[in-house]
Amino acid sequence: MADGADAEMGGAAGELKDPATRKIYSNLTVNSGTLTEDLSELKDTGNLTLANLLLLGVVSNVAVSGRPAVGDLVDWAYGHDVQDENGNGDSTEARKDMGDPLHSRPATVIYGGPADDPDLTLYATTNDGYLQAINAETGEELWSFVPRVMLDRVEKLYENDDAASRVYGLDGAVRVVRLDRDGDGTIEPAGSDINGDGTVTESEKDKVFLYFGMRRGGSSYFGLDVTVRTAPKLLFVLGPSELPGIGQTWSTPAVARVNVNRTWPSSNPDKMVLVFGGGYDVAQDTVGYVADNVGNRVFIVDAVTGSLIWRAGPTSDTGAQLALDKMTNSIPGDVRVIDLSGDGFADRMYAADMGGRVWRFDIRNGQAAANLVLGGVFASLGNGDLAVKTDATKNRRFFYAPDVSLMKVGTTNFINVGIGSGHREKPITDVTVVNRFYSLRDFNVFSQVANGQYKDTCGTTETSPCHQIITDGDTRLVDVSTDINPTIPAGGVGWRMNLQDAGEKVLAESRTFQNRIYFTTYSPEEREYNPEYCVATVGLNRLYIVDAATGKPVVNFSDPTSPPADASDRFKELAQGSIAPEAIFVFPTPDADPDNPNPPAVPPICLVGLESCGSGLNNPPVRTYWEQRGSN
Repeated sequence: MADGADAEMGGAAGELKDPATRKIYSNLTVNSGTLTEDLSELKDTGNLTLANLLLLGVVSNVAVSGRPAVGDLVDWAYGHDVQDENGNGDSTEARKDMGDPLHSRPATVIYGGPADDPDLTLYATTNDGYLQAINAETGEELWSFVPRVMLDRVEKLYENDDAASRVYGLDGAVRVVRLDRDGDGTIEPAGSDINGDGTVTESEKDKVFLYFGMRRGGSSYFGLDVTVRTAPKLLFVLGPSELPGIGQTWSTPAVARVNVNRTWPSSNPDKMVLVFGGGYDVAQDTVGYVADNVGNRVFIVDAVTGSLIWRAGPTSDTGAQLALDKMTNSIPGDVRVIDLSGDGFADRMYAADMGGRVWRFDIRNGQAAANLVLGGVFASLGNGDLAVKTDATKNRRFFYAPDVSLMKVGTTNFINVGIGSGHREKPITDVTVVNRFYSLRDFNVFSQVANGQYKDTCGTTETSPCHQIITDGDTRLVDVSTDINPTIPAGGVGWRMNLQDAGEKVLAESRTFQNRIYFTTYSPEEREYNPEYCVATVGLNRLYIVDAATGKPVVNFSDPTSPPADASDRFKELAQGSIAPEAIFVFPTPDADPDNPNPPAVPPICLVGLESCGSGLNNPPVRTYWEQRGSN
């Protein structure tokens, strides 16, 4: 449908099937296995247990005390215009609407097809509580999955009453694992005899897995096997019972391989795991500092079975394999997981919390879960570890994952950890905190740091690697806020920079690319309304581009032919409203040239949403070769 800029026309909602033919699955009685249960089973008047999942208090398939009948709710969930919203007298026709993917990010999977016309399926979570599987070419829905925990939301949506605050459904981003074992570009569930031994093992079968949390919608994680996209399987549902101390599931699972000394199931020959932060504690909805009761965890689970392998938590968590006395604040952001050795197994993790801390963890591959991970506070930049926590200007929160990159300045190698502070849930009202962007140096690049070696001061006679915790007032941390040509001295642990305005916040991850750090900010400023753009009149977004090593400006946005003139050349104002996402980098494919089978590479493009970063990226990608140790 040609719908132009009208969001109420067309799109995937406009391509929904007739309600009578839609496939809407749920996990009504089970939490794993092929999805065969569908919402229509809730209309079984003989099974009050199922009916009560949808409408608590129901005693039969009729309205109770003015509440809608179960049958009407089910029909409405399938898309029938049960309430005759358009007033044409037909309550059986298709309503054709779907929920909003407010904070979630959809994911696409290539199942096959040629490179110029791939066979794509899109998976998206929406705030009506559905995971949607959509044909990316036609927009047609293949099926939907509504978790059991979301069923009591149907009545609220049906009644459509005014609400004092936003109510969420499935609001978490979708993470995809696509395992194309033979590298032929096509997902083949049966696999192929790659090893040539006459059998096809689990490690030779292609797989596609989906993982997502609920964000503001709740405290569960879901794993699905969509290798056969027309026959989805539920791998697991993990909630507070399976994940002690979990908060709202904001942290999108990171997928990695970890060589834990345990009995691995045959279904997970790759030793694949999910790593995620403990989530968000709603206590953080306040402006002032608060310690958290949930979310102050880091979890590692089996990516196929969902079984909990390891967790870090506060000392009160007696079941945690790594108990840390400073882990008192929730971790809603993603955990950054990296493989430094190149052996295919993760060996380092970085995370950040609501108390202004950055955490570092070392994975000891080959160890059992009890001794798997070492870790401690890498940096403490807010109120979390201060004796007096009432100074509102220091109440910095980190909602997003650290931006980690391997750098070399002169002869010194270090891991650069970039991160900015800002209260995501109070973007307009929290204007007291002095938010900053930090670029921190971790000099223990390949060496592990023991739990007790994260110290306020490292002595000169240390016999094992020691890390002196970086603080906001650390004399080794250079303030570059007003200096356009700063110098980081030998032994300096990085730089910090005040943001431009009162109330300005970093509300997205930063990105390090070509020795520059790109990050966006949001400032609660009044804007002059421009009828040409449909944007909010409150809120100003900026894009900062600075040198990763020193924080100096690198682009003169007003005159690209001249060098930066002052500190304001660190940023440009963005035209978009709302809260801008992080910068991304797109690598376009060169146009086909019949006279040149190997056309030159095209320089990458930097975007914030659909808006250009306004800074050219001069060096195009080059073909790079790598060798994996231990492979033939």
